[in-house]
Amino acid sequence: MQKSVLVIEDSPSQAALTRIELEKMGYLVEIAYDGPQGLEKARSFGPSVIILDCNLPKMSGVEVCKILKTQTETRSTPVVMFSAENKLAQMSSAYSAGADFYVTKDREGSNSLPKLVEACYQRRLRQARRAI
Repeated sequence: MQKSVLVIEDSPSQAALTRIELEKMGYLVEIAYDGPQGLEKARSFGPSVIILDCNLPKMSGVEVCKILKTQTETRSTPVVMFSAENKLAQMSSAYSAGADFYVTKDREGSNSLPKLVEACYQRRLRQARRAI
C-alpha cells in the first residue's frame, strides 16, 4: 500500500503547508480545492488517508464526507476533518457524516495532524496484511 494522502482544502497556502509536512514523511500528496474535485480525486487517486476541510466551495466538507463514506471505493479510507471550526455542533456533524477524526486548525492540531495521518496509514497497512 502506497503512502498517499488526498488533501481537500480550499486555501492554497494551507494545502501547501500540509503537503510539505506530509511529503517530508514520505507521502505522495494530491490536492483538491473544492468538494466535487475532491470526490473525483478520491476515486481516481485512491489515497491511504483523506484530509478534509469543513468549509469548502461548491459543497461542504460534511457533504463530501457523507458521499465518501457511501461509495465502495472510498468508504474504508480514513477521513480526517481538519478545520478552523471548533464548535461542538460542527464536530458532531462531521462524525455523523462518517469522519474518523476531527482536528482543529490551531497550533496543537497542526502539530498533531501528521502523526494522526501516519497512525491511520499504519492501521490500514496492518489491516491489509491481515486480509492476505
